[in-house]
Formats: sequence, C-alpha cells, structure tokens
Amino acid sequence: MTGQAGGDEFPLPPRLRSWGLLAKFLLILVPVFLGLAAPGLGYLVHLQLRSDQDALARRIGNQSARAAAALGRHDLRASPDLAGDLLAPLATDRALVCAEFRTADGRLLAALPPAQGCLGPKDVGELMLPVGNGDAGSLLVRFSDAELREAQHLEGVLAVSTVTAAFLCALLAATIGFRVIVGRPLRLLLAAIHHSSTTGEKRPVGMRRADELGAVIQAFDAMILREKEREAALKQTNEQLWSTAAELKRVNEELEQRVQERTAELEREKILAEAASEAKSRFVWTMSHELRTPLNAIIGFSQLMGREVFGALGDPHYADYARDIEASGHHLLAIISRILDVAKIESGTEPLHEETVDVAEMVDECLHIVRPLCEAGGVALQHRLPDRRLELRIDRTKMKQVLINLLGNAAKFTPAGGSVELAVAVCGNGDVQFVVTDTGIGMREEDIPVALSVFGQIESPLNRRRSGTGLGLPLARMMVEMHGGQLTVASQPAQGCRVTVRLPRSRVGARIARHG
Repeated sequence: MTGQAGGDEFPLPPRLRSWGLLAKFLLILVPVFLGLAAPGLGYLVHLQLRSDQDALARRIGNQSARAAAALGRHDLRASPDLAGDLLAPLATDRALVCAEFRTADGRLLAALPPAQGCLGPKDVGELMLPVGNGDAGSLLVRFSDAELREAQHLEGVLAVSTVTAAFLCALLAATIGFRVIVGRPLRLLLAAIHHSSTTGEKRPVGMRRADELGAVIQAFDAMILREKEREAALKQTNEQLWSTAAELKRVNEELEQRVQERTAELEREKILAEAASEAKSRFVWTMSHELRTPLNAIIGFSQLMGREVFGALGDPHYADYARDIEASGHHLLAIISRILDVAKIESGTEPLHEETVDVAEMVDECLHIVRPLCEAGGVALQHRLPDRRLELRIDRTKMKQVLINLLGNAAKFTPAGGSVELAVAVCGNGDVQFVVTDTGIGMREEDIPVALSVFGQIESPLNRRRSGTGLGLPLARMMVEMHGGQLTVASQPAQGCRVTVRLPRSRVGARIARHG
C-alpha cells in the first residue's frame, strides 16, 4: 500500500498497514451505539405493548358494555336463549377467553363457551359489568393478551432485525467514511513523515482539505517548506563559511608570510640600528676626545695669553680676545661634555656611582653655584627643606647636575624681579620630591614634550637672548630615570613653570633625623 502526495509516491512503513486506529474507533462506536440504542428500543417496545394492551382493553370493554346494555333491555329470565344470542357477538373477538351472564341471585343464564362459562384459570384480564343497573344481574368477561403478545414478539423481532441491519449498514458506512475521511489523509501524512525520516528528502503532502486534518496537513506542509528554506539557507551559509574560511586561510598565510618578512626586516633594522647606535656612540666618544684635546690647548693658551704670563701682548684688545677665546672654549667644552653624557646614558654605558648624600648639604652646594646667575639676572632664589634630616642613596654628581640644570633654566627664563624656588619634601608614600618653581615666561602644554626632547628648543624672546643647546632638561630627565625616578613639567604661558623630580622611597637612607 502506498500513499500519494503531490504527485510523488511514498512507501508506507509496515506499521501503517494495520487497522489499529479504525479498530479503536469501532471499539468506541459499537458499545456507545448499543448502549444508547438497546434501552431506547426496549422502551419503545414496552410503550407499544402497553398501547396495544390499552387498545385491547378498550375494545373488549366496548364490546362488553354493548352486550351488557343489550342484556339490560330485555327480561331474560323468561327467555334464556336470548341471553346467549346477545353474548354471541363477544365470541367473534379472538382475545375473548370466556363470558357469562348471571342473574342477581347468581343463577347462570348464558355463557361462552356455552355450558362452560368462566371456569378456567383467572390469570387473564377480566371485566365485571352490571346489567340493568345491577338489578338484572352482572356480566363477567375474561380476555387474554396472548395473541397480542405473540404479535408484539413478532414486531420486536422485526424491529431488532431492522435495527441490526441498520446498525450494520451504519457501521459499514462509518468504516468506509473513516477510511476515506480520516484514514487516507493520515496515511499520506505518516507516509510523508516516514519518507522524510528515512531518506532525508523533505516533501510536502500536498493535500488540500477544509477540516482539522486538512489544517494539520497544511501545517506539516508549511513546516516542510520552512525546513527546506532553512536547509537551503544553511547550505548557502555553509558554502559562504567554507569560502570565507578558505579566504581567511589564504589571508592568514599571506599575513604570516608578511609577518615573517617584517620580522626579518625588523631584525635587520634592529641590527643596523644597534650598529648605528654603537657607531654613533663610538663617534661621539671619539669626537669628544678629539675635540677636548685641542680645546684644552686653546683654553690653556688663551689663559696664558690673557694673563700675559710670558710678557705683554702689545695692543690691549688682544687680552680681551684671549679672554673671549677662553670663555668660548669653556662653553664648547661644556656642550661636548653634555653630548657625551647623553650618548653614554642612551648606550647604557654610563654607571651610577651611588653614595649616601645629605640632601641639605647637596642643596646648599647647588644654590651656591646658581646664586651668582640669579643675582646677575635680578632673580630672587629661595629654598625650602623638610624639618627632618634627609639622606638619599644617589649619585651625588648626577643629582647635583640635575638640580643645577633645572635651577639654571629657571633663572635663565625668569625676567628680572621674578623668583626661583627649590622645595624638597617627603611624600605620604615615602617618595622624595624636588620641586623647582619659577615665575618666568612659562610655555604651552604642547611645547613641554619638545622641551624634554634632545636638542629641543622653544622659540621665545628670552631664547633669542640666551644661548643654549637644548640638552639641559632632557639630560636631567635621563639622569633622574637612571635613579628610578620621574621628572614631570607643568607650565602655562606667562604663569611660570613647575618641574618636579620624584625619587622612589627605596632611595631614602636609614637615618631621617630632625635638624638640631
């Protein structure tokens, strides 16, 4: 057996060849039908029997009443044969069992059957009618419903046969209707489900019905169509994913190749940069030594000439020229020393010569060196120290150079009448900070990174009047970072500048005592 759906045939699974659903349907239908039909049929037969019995009783009663009325109109004592003739019409009714007419004194005048009367059993129906208002006597009539019962039995058998035949016809019609209306759509639906589950090919049933089963089949067809659309979308997405994966693999391979090439290139550049840095350091070191030798000679000879050690130079201008040469030589030697310091720090060859330093003594030494510069520029120099004695484990020379550079820059960029202050304090976390504050021209926030870069100089009126190489501030920053500290700059134009040097608490010595 196969079910057809949408022009395609699906093989039915073995479990669909049974009549299980129909048997369950009939198992419910037959008891319900019999349970409803049998009592109804019995009740109808009972009602019919009572109706027939009532009709029989009325018929016998009417006939008996007519006979009694006829007997009451005659004087039957004188003519007993007339009484028998008046009772004779009762004998025509097949239901009559017997009848007898007795006078008031109980004498039998007429009887049916003749000469017998009502001597038989009394389990039949009976009527007792007065004749002539009871003065003439009474009429007893007995009748039986046996014939009626036989007829009722035949009618019952006929009714049962008719109902049985009708039930069988209805059962056959229900079976055929169930198979057509319910069984076929279910077989088609289950066959489609079986086909989809076994072959993986999803096809709709394709049946159109305007009932509940039709709604179920349409819902199944809609589900199948959605599944097919979803499978098509998933297939397309899968193909796109495979394509994307292949493209990603290709791009990844290209990226890996580029990374390898870039890594090799960076490695080469690193080697070249290290070689260039080493060459630069060697060049700076060599040039510093090569320049220092003639500079020392120039400075020495200019000193001899300026002091006229070996006699007068003649024209007084020669002595001035000799002093200018000496000053320029010292300036150039300082520049070369700073360049050499920067090169050493950048190459990592500059060591720290650490020692325990009293901060107050170091600050006094720095202020002593910077004070002439401040006095020459009309700038007030101030300082503040902590109440307790403070010792740091640092490189004295480098830290002094840091503070002198910062104080010198502050004095250089502060107009006359301004002030420069150096404040030393211990922070709450134990760090130590040196803060150099001035009331000078200041600088813009975007100019601070330029000032901290090597050879970086900011254009300003004081810059044009003051000489500089742009190495003081970056060199100070490098030396502070060598100590594990941090140098920060805060400034605004025309509001001065604030430079903070912060050293970690690990640099603080074991002894911190109050000044006595």
